[in-house]
Amino acid sequence: MGGVPDMWTAILREVFGVTEVTVRTDAASEITGNACGYDEHRVPLAKPRFAKGGGVLVLQATFPGAPRADVALASVRRTVHGNTGRTRGYPPAVQPGTVIATANDTCLQDLPNHREWTEADDAPLLKGAADLRFKA
Repeated sequence: MGGVPDMWTAILREVFGVTEVTVRTDAASEITGNACGYDEHRVPLAKPRFAKGGGVLVLQATFPGAPRADVALASVRRTVHGNTGRTRGYPPAVQPGTVIATANDTCLQDLPNHREWTEADDAPLLKGAADLRFKA
């Protein structure tokens, strides 16, 4: 959003009355072959600091009145795969003191609660060992 996410959030809330954003995929969905941290010719960017989540990136904002995120990805390992995020071994701004190994397929950032999960450590978000569920 290039520095204007709070304005976008305000528009969603005040103009359209959005209080929750719901994201759902079923087991027939497929999110694959995406890349983040590359230019339009698939050349790696020199500084891919913000290149997270080639597949699914969800950000729960701290802006007052920001819509709450409700995410359910069925069979997440099978439906979200083969994506590439260039960042590896990075210290997340939302969760000081930890290191995120990879963020290729999924990256969920919960800014209000200072947590971040990717495919490397999202076990607490898995239901039934296959479905990813996050609700802020």
